[in-house]
Amino acid sequence: MRIRPVLVLVVLLLAGCRIDGTASPAPDGWEFVSEQPCADAGADGASDFSCVTLSVPVDHAQPAGEHWDVTFGVLRAEGERKGVYVTATGGPGSSGLDVADSYAAAFPDDVRQGFDVVFLDQRGIGLSQELRCDDTYYSYSGFVDTSSTPAERDAFADASTGFGEDCFAEAGVDPATAPRYATAQAVEDLEDFRQWLDAPELTLYGESYGTQYVQTYAAAHPDRVAGLLVDGVVDLATDQPEFAVEQAQGQSDVLVATLARCDTNPVCAAVAPGDSSPTTTPCSPGWPPTRSPRPGATRWTTTRCARRRGRRWVTRTPGRSSPTRSTTPWSGTSPVSTHWATAATARRRTSPTRCTTPSSARTTTSSPRAATRGRCSTTGWTPGPRRGSTSCG
Repeated sequence: MRIRPVLVLVVLLLAGCRIDGTASPAPDGWEFVSEQPCADAGADGASDFSCVTLSVPVDHAQPAGEHWDVTFGVLRAEGERKGVYVTATGGPGSSGLDVADSYAAAFPDDVRQGFDVVFLDQRGIGLSQELRCDDTYYSYSGFVDTSSTPAERDAFADASTGFGEDCFAEAGVDPATAPRYATAQAVEDLEDFRQWLDAPELTLYGESYGTQYVQTYAAAHPDRVAGLLVDGVVDLATDQPEFAVEQAQGQSDVLVATLARCDTNPVCAAVAPGDSSPTTTPCSPGWPPTRSPRPGATRWTTTRCARRRGRRWVTRTPGRSSPTRSTTPWSGTSPVSTHWATAATARRRTSPTRCTTPSSARTTTSSPRAATRGRCSTTGWTPGPRRGSTSCG
């Protein structure tokens, strides 16, 4: 980090100049307040940074109106400045200054050498007109999902409304002023900081909610964006309820794929037992789900639907209109399930072509596979009738 002589800094400030800033603030707009080490400003997570505080319009559409102080942390380029790299963290509600040191420590040397690195406390957070309601936040426990009843959904909506009202009350803020904290206003604070820093363009990185922040800035000031990087993108072209549904479905799809992959890995399957791959297509009325083992699997997965037809069970794959296999239950209670009639040491591990009770007149064949080393067990199973057969029946 570059160390500036204290005497030079004092002289420049007394002369009304700003280091790396513009000569004067915009008329009736932002005003420079101070620059000091972030550790002195109370931002312990940005100890390597210098904290710059500007007085900005509460409503940028009315620059001559009320002003707030907002604070940015800047770690100036170690060499010649080639650009400005701004990180917008997620939330909304997270403090960029709280994580500035840890994030910057992972940046490549080229970034630290050629870029001013910037983090910020967005208006309403940390050092920038903070709005807090800790008691309300930690006492809130609303929850709703696809299994919730209409009454539970209504209760969740009421609890959410109450949370907002209680939060504003605890913070001592009029709910009517909520638009002051909007993203559209916050990005104009960044534009004011860009002007102060005298930077022609900004390279923006956003994560999670931060992607909404940087996209909003880019839409408002496209000629001021040198580059845009987004991670965990908020889709601003989709309304919030639809986006939430799409996000939940995407997360669910990834989880299902991950668990299905786990089923095929013996090590993962051994430490994560359970039915990881339930059928994704519900069974039709009268066709309860059954379970059958997959080759190499160490547990059972729901893959078929079944119903009894006379003395026999008929199974079919969910979503298909016609049955795919007919069987007779081993015990009379379970179709193609936990009672496969296999050689003793292969029981629940192999997939016979048919199964039946020992007293049935029908013959059932089942390959003993490696579990019985090609031999039939001594529990009533005999070699199949065909010449050269390795089946047991």
